[in-house]
Amino acid sequence: MVATPPTSPTSPSVDPGATVVDHPGSGRGRPRSVEADLAIAQATLDLLVEEGYAGLTMAAVAHRAKVSTATIYRRFDHKEELVASALAQAGEEHRIPDTGSLDGDVRALLASIIDRLSGETAGLAEALIGEAVRNRDLADALRERFYDSYHRELSAMVDRAVERGEIPRPRDLSVVSNVLMGPLYYRWLVARDPLTDSMVDDLAPMLVAALTHVPTQPAPRPRSHRG
Repeated sequence: MVATPPTSPTSPSVDPGATVVDHPGSGRGRPRSVEADLAIAQATLDLLVEEGYAGLTMAAVAHRAKVSTATIYRRFDHKEELVASALAQAGEEHRIPDTGSLDGDVRALLASIIDRLSGETAGLAEALIGEAVRNRDLADALRERFYDSYHRELSAMVDRAVERGEIPRPRDLSVVSNVLMGPLYYRWLVARDPLTDSMVDDLAPMLVAALTHVPTQPAPRPRSHRG
């Protein structure tokens, strides 16, 4: 799943006096500006929409974000990491909410996907999906920084539904993800049919019904007692 860029059309300028935090796990010992992170992410997403993945360069992102190229390379070793990080940051605005019911959560998820795949950001999503098929480094970076985060969100949604007694615990969460996201992505990417808000009402009852009949975790085998 590809995240929608933040709605602001321009990248924020970087305040030299911005609060800094340590770069987690980097081991490079350099302070990291929060505002620079936001500016870099916004610049990356803006340029992806304007120039496409092939036209995106680290230097162009630095220029748009008003930071040095050294600032970019302190954070990211290559373009694939930069893009995946920007998408993950944008995805923070599209978490799966806890509505109190599986039906409500599924409806919110479907509405979020339709929103992401509509408008000017649809081209960004399509370009990145196509590029990830050809570019293994990009696919790996997206999986590590973006898709894994979504998988955790989906797992939390399923856990809530199991705890409420709405569905049994699925045996394979990846199948659940395919069932929930597949119809909209197929319609958008393969059938090339429009995505409309009414599809939430059409799909949600079918998907919830499907989740109530998913293959479940096998019961644990009793321990054998040897005499």
